[in-house]
Amino acid sequence: NECNGECTNYGVPDCFQQPSGNIKQTDIDKDKNPTIGNILPDVKWLMTYGKGEFEQFDQDPALWKPDSKYTKQSGTWDDPTFYVRRLCLDCAESHQDIIYKRITRVPSDMDIANIFLENWFDKDNTLGVDFKLYSSFEDAQNDTNEWKFCNYNDPGIGFPRDCGPVSAIVFQWNSLIKGG
Repeated sequence: NECNGECTNYGVPDCFQQPSGNIKQTDIDKDKNPTIGNILPDVKWLMTYGKGEFEQFDQDPALWKPDSKYTKQSGTWDDPTFYVRRLCLDCAESHQDIIYKRITRVPSDMDIANIFLENWFDKDNTLGVDFKLYSSFEDAQNDTNEWKFCNYNDPGIGFPRDCGPVSAIVFQWNSLIKGG
């Protein structure tokens, strides 16, 4: 979210990652990773990064590191699917809650934090091929109402660049260096 002066989170994302696959809630260190909220019953989200109103919550950026069991980059998983949720209270309504659903294996050299926070590039990260975007977790689980548009490759601009449900929606991106 570039913000243009109207945001309280100043262009930095409020990202949450949902444990999936073989990971159980009991595997999570609750002291380091408190539950932030519920989307559906029994579905908990953990914060990887937050600013603005979300900065008060404990954050664990290790959740999306290459060796994290949550991103499944080790290649030992039968199903590569994992989710990242981006919340932005000051974004356009269509971009206040976005679910990124990874559908292909994450290459070992991919820096997921960099893609979300700084450089939303299409290398191994193409809409409809490597991931899908949704406006709700229920839609992501059911593969319904997936977003139709994404663009990429603007250095310093992170997720979701100008991606939108139907067409480009500008200035809703994350950035640690531009507008943030």
